[in-house]
Amino acid sequence: MQSPRAHVIEKIVLLEHSMTQILGALLNIDVASSVALGNKNASLPLFQKVQLIKELGITPDAISADIVMLVEIRNKFAHVYEIDSFSEYFKRLPSTEQKSKKAKFLTNFNQDTTSSDEEVILSSCFDLLCLKVGLWLNAELKNATDKLIVQDKKDYVIEEIRSFDHEKHSLEHLLETTKNVVKEIPINETFYNPLPENN
Repeated sequence: MQSPRAHVIEKIVLLEHSMTQILGALLNIDVASSVALGNKNASLPLFQKVQLIKELGITPDAISADIVMLVEIRNKFAHVYEIDSFSEYFKRLPSTEQKSKKAKFLTNFNQDTTSSDEEVILSSCFDLLCLKVGLWLNAELKNATDKLIVQDKKDYVIEEIRSFDHEKHSLEHLLETTKNVVKEIPINETFYNPLPENN
């Protein structure tokens, strides 16, 4: 059976992978060859990736708070030998934080907590929190990837127009070569709608 430490580290490594992919997509960086985002010794630490995602403005406050909590838990399990269980993690928090952080963590568990083993409940809360954050990250990764695809299509159309040579080709030829790509680009409603008239 996997130890709580191994379980925590494995789950957060998976979430970190998703964060790295999102950053790569949003910043148009090839993760595989990147020094900052790749698997090199100089790559950004997890907490800096979290901060970068937060500063890009894509994470709702609640998700940011959940990610920070998961990273804090992961760091304690990874770096403090004595913390080998979730119960021990909460016991070792500063006394001013113990009650509020544990209560917030337990909001992920909607069952009766009086009849179950505390460690089982806390472990379940961790898994549910990882699932919640993981689902959000996967949705955001798809969104970021879709935006990249749309941007590539826009770039293609712009370059076709920019390189258009009216002496060699007709306007009809330009429209013919770009119309299918243009159809695949979603309409930007704020740009498309006419500006309100001034009174």
